[in-house]
Amino acid sequence: MRAVKKHGKEIWTVPGGKPEQRETEEQALLREIKEETGGQAEIIRKPGDNHDKAIFDDAMLKLSIYITKINGELKITYPKLEQIKFLSQTDNIQIAPNMKNQVIPALIKEKLLNWQ
Repeated sequence: MRAVKKHGKEIWTVPGGKPEQRETEEQALLREIKEETGGQAEIIRKPGDNHDKAIFDDAMLKLSIYITKINGELKITYPKLEQIKFLSQTDNIQIAPNMKNQVIPALIKEKLLNWQ
């Protein structure tokens, strides 16, 4: 699972963002992945939607979880990002609550992540 961390923040999250005007959820996801990591993504499927608080404020958000395949070398292409990495269960880092409560369980359920 890929994750990104913004400058000055200790919380890791998955790449993504909000749709721009007249942009579908899927179009927004593909654009955000390209903007943030330089990768060309292909959507495999959408396990579902959830609702949770935004990471850095108390706004409630609809969180759509997508399984994607990203082609090309991942690199930071968005100035607000400090790091990008593949997460493992043994990493000693702070992950966003929505990743812990929504994304990781969805990936485990889909048998795409073998974490305990």
